Amino acid sequence: MRNIAVGLALVSTAVSISLSSAAQAEPASGPCAQLGAVGPNAAGDSYIRCTEDGWITVNRPACVDFPDLFDCAGNPKVIAQKYTIPGEGTFRVNIDIRPGDYRTSGASDVGNSCYWFLQRHVGFVSNSSQRPMSVVIAPTDVAFKTSGCRPWMPIS
Repeated sequence: MRNIAVGLALVSTAVSISLSSAAQAEPASGPCAQLGAVGPNAAGDSYIRCTEDGWITVNRPACVDFPDLFDCAGNPKVIAQKYTIPGEGTFRVNIDIRPGDYRTSGASDVGNSCYWFLQRHVGFVSNSSQRPMSVVIAPTDVAFKTSGCRPWMPIS
């Protein structure tokens, strides 16, 4: 499996492009990790894009809108940096969020707990705490769910 993320700047607006060869033609469900994130479907004939209203499908190859970033088979041309994961939501690994090591400073509300759940291809791991926590999201993981947490920052 190929797992790559790509970055793009358009009119002084940073846009993160995250994709996977396993990306599907259907839009991702739930909130997006970063506005402007895109990923081509497996066939390379359309792509999904993160908007304020959630994921939408754009019915043309990513190479049409991003010729410097994708070839017309949907393969990326450059690699981008990691980005922050919001403290609330469910995110698909390699589509909504990039794999990597992340850390949160803890619960978003005093007296409550920060909870995370990481779905793997075989099994899952989870944890909750009011204090700072970290998580390692592998390229082979399926989804990351977080609730009641401050944003998850990438660890260099």
